[in-house]
Amino acid sequence: MTLVADETSTCWGVAYQIASSSVDSVLSYLDYREKGGFRRQMVDFYTDASDGQQALQDVCVYVAENENPNYLGPAPLAEIAQQIFRSTGPSGPNTEYLVELAEGLRAIGISDEHVFSLEQHVRLLKTEER
Repeated sequence: MTLVADETSTCWGVAYQIASSSVDSVLSYLDYREKGGFRRQMVDFYTDASDGQQALQDVCVYVAENENPNYLGPAPLAEIAQQIFRSTGPSGPNTEYLVELAEGLRAIGISDEHVFSLEQHVRLLKTEER
């Protein structure tokens, strides 16, 4: 899954705090993992606290750049699913990433129809491959 810059969109997820003693090594690992057309960007992250939303400053995300050779861009769902199905990055198969993302979103109570539809398409491709 690829994050693209869009001032009008919301991205749901989980933020992890990096121990101060590990910041350099963790960011080095993430920079390597997200190489190939992604840039590190600092954003505001809003927690869903019981007493109202709270903003955390300077949360790191990786956003696709326009010249990213690995980003398909806007495309039909079936085409995106095919690219995910056949792609592997430094951290493993993209199918695994997609399934874990969908499971993670469900775990925090987020319903993302795009992600869940892609997951269904990719699971079907895996079944057809057998």
